[in-house]
Amino acid sequence: MSIKATVLRLLRRQTLEQYRIIEAVDVFGQSMTANSPDEQMALHDALSASRFLIARNPNASRQLLVEMGWCPLDAAALFVLQYCRRELESGRHHVCPGVLMEKGKGYRLVFGACVDCLSKAGRYDGVRAKLERDTLAEAIQQVG
Repeated sequence: MSIKATVLRLLRRQTLEQYRIIEAVDVFGQSMTANSPDEQMALHDALSASRFLIARNPNASRQLLVEMGWCPLDAAALFVLQYCRRELESGRHHVCPGVLMEKGKGYRLVFGACVDCLSKAGRYDGVRAKLERDTLAEAIQQVG
């Protein structure tokens, strides 16, 4: 655990699991390439919101790492994926039904990277990954 995480853990009294996942969110973000300013903004927002969700939800962090045996990077990708899905299904990033604004396209890019990460780790099989993408694409078509 980094010094930064240790200090924050002591100050905020977060669990070790939460800090391991929060650090993994940073690693996940560094592994992504955002080309446009809108993609960078979507990535930044998704990572920030995910850190906040993790910090406020110790039970989910513990369940993923301790009970289910996930690694922190996989858990981080799951938290980021869930945030991106909520944002894209909200309709706030649509021009009209089925058409995303540039920031919405950034969220879709981050969502796809999360699905890829979970697939490579073996957390999602091919059917589950396709279902995630198809369900999101359908929601994007209907919302807006």
